[in-house]
Amino acid sequence: MTIEELFKLIGTYGFPTVLSFYLIIRLDYFLKETIKTNNSLASTISSEIRELKIVMTEIRSDLSQK
Repeated sequence: MTIEELFKLIGTYGFPTVLSFYLIIRLDYFLKETIKTNNSLASTISSEIRELKIVMTEIRSDLSQK
């Protein structure tokens, strides 16, 4: 988008409307990235918990055999 197009939008719709639209688009992108990161973190935590459960089961098994 060129500066001329931006000024035309501001002239047509007003600065607050154009600014609000821009901020909504930016917020949408930020929220999508945050959700992706959150899902990735949840997946990583789940796999780590599964791994810990396996290790704990092995330790319990080893201790019960002694």
